[in-house]
Amino acid sequence: MNDTILNKVVDNSKNSLTTRFVVTGIIMIIIIVSSMTLCGYYVLRSSGVETEGHRIGVKVSEVVGMVSDNADKIEDHHVLRIGESFKHLNGIESATIFTPNLEPFWPKDSTAFLSIAEKRVALALLSDPNLDEQVVDLNFNSLSTWVDRPLGRTKVLPVFIKLKGPDNKVFSIARIDYNFEGALNYARFFGLRVLVFTSLCSIILFLALYYTFRRGIKTIEQQEKKLNHQISRLSNLLSINKLMQQSMKTASARAVELNEQFLRRVGADLHDGPAQMIGFAVMRLHQVSKQEAAKMFGQEFHAVKEALDSSLEEIRGISSGLVLPELEKLSIEECLRKVVTLNGAKSNAEVAQYYQELPRDIPLPVKICAYRFIQEGLNNAHRHGGAKKCRLSAYVKNQELIISLKDNGIGFRKSKLKEGGAHLGLVGLKDRIESIGGSFSINSELGVGTALKLAISLADDA
Repeated sequence: MNDTILNKVVDNSKNSLTTRFVVTGIIMIIIIVSSMTLCGYYVLRSSGVETEGHRIGVKVSEVVGMVSDNADKIEDHHVLRIGESFKHLNGIESATIFTPNLEPFWPKDSTAFLSIAEKRVALALLSDPNLDEQVVDLNFNSLSTWVDRPLGRTKVLPVFIKLKGPDNKVFSIARIDYNFEGALNYARFFGLRVLVFTSLCSIILFLALYYTFRRGIKTIEQQEKKLNHQISRLSNLLSINKLMQQSMKTASARAVELNEQFLRRVGADLHDGPAQMIGFAVMRLHQVSKQEAAKMFGQEFHAVKEALDSSLEEIRGISSGLVLPELEKLSIEECLRKVVTLNGAKSNAEVAQYYQELPRDIPLPVKICAYRFIQEGLNNAHRHGGAKKCRLSAYVKNQELIISLKDNGIGFRKSKLKEGGAHLGLVGLKDRIESIGGSFSINSELGVGTALKLAISLADDA
């Protein structure tokens, strides 16, 4: 995913987050406002209806007291007068008086009957000495109860009121259908005020949260821009660093090739120059040695001849060591086997070789380093370690070529590497390997032997 697509995805995510925040806020406002409005309306409506019902109960008690004044006992005609008096009270739509057994008593021609729910309310009221009236709201869960005046009709609720005589005993119970429009209007009015108040508070709170949210988003965007700028700078620096590293590796690899060409030329010059001249001198001395004049020099003549023979052999050995075989067309395994074979011509050490699925397409500088690594290790094992057995293994792990060489020679102290001398070749080999990004390690113990390890990455870092 490139930067343009990534930025587009991030912008879409931010817009989606803002949209979700706004939608969620609106839904929460609706839920909060609706809940508080309904709860407030319920409390105010219940309180208003209860208060108004108590007021009607007081008025009815006053009427009963006026009718039964100076009477020792409530007679039927008193009950009839009480019923007729109900018609003159404001707000009463209709009234029915029942006996304590809930049988209709007034008006005489009444066919009124109580529903099961109303009978339960009436019986509960009669059995409770602390309660004188009870409003029945049977349809409180219906829509009309909450609207109060659907289609222009006022809300009428039944009220059950105990009728008590002078002796404070209940002689009847009245069912009054009373118009609670005033109480309901009061509840609606304050319900609307609660609605407006909670709406304003919720909107103000939402706007404050939205402002904070947007400020947070802008702060994040500013930090994101700074971070992207820093990342861009670091990416550029990393790209430059990779290019420089690749250039250094390329230059190091080229230097290895040039160094091998130089060594090849030096080896050829030694072979064609001093070696040829010394060889010619040795040949001439061999011819002179057959003459009588050579006998006059005796032992000195033979010493000179032996010195020239030794020098010629040494120069030829150096020349052959400097000149590498053609490695470009050989695989890494063939290169390693070749250097072991060439070393076997001048060493009696047995070399066990182990190779595990080595790739063929390995760069030439790596082949050269591997060749020189084994060449130097086997020469040191023969000349300085006196090794009789060596173990060579090579494999690739995690795109890294790993070659190890172990011998059973006399070993040496690693502190001698800093002194140069006989181990100068190992130090130079370490520098050669590290110049192309590889690593080189030496472990040696007196009386045990020496272990060399090379590791070079085969991954393309370009």
